[in-house]
Amino acid sequence: MAEDKNLGEVKPDEKLDVTGETCPIPETMAHKRLKKMSVGQVLEVYTDHAAAVENSFPSMLNKLNYPYCVTKIAPGEFIIKIKKTS
Repeated sequence: MAEDKNLGEVKPDEKLDVTGETCPIPETMAHKRLKKMSVGQVLEVYTDHAAAVENSFPSMLNKLNYPYCVTKIAPGEFIIKIKKTS
């Protein structure tokens, strides 16, 4: 699923901080957390790993068909909001 900018304004149901972690840890931890969440809930992931934001997360989320939104909050720091749809 493509990036959904509307998720940027949605209040997350859960938060996950993976700052300081490199691939594949951020997306693996997010995937494990999403498995435990209910359909319709939103996960907010904090990361400072640009490769995960640019490649790993979009690839994983497109395969899962989960809408997501990436927001750059500071140089090298990002928030990814992910909505579990199935």
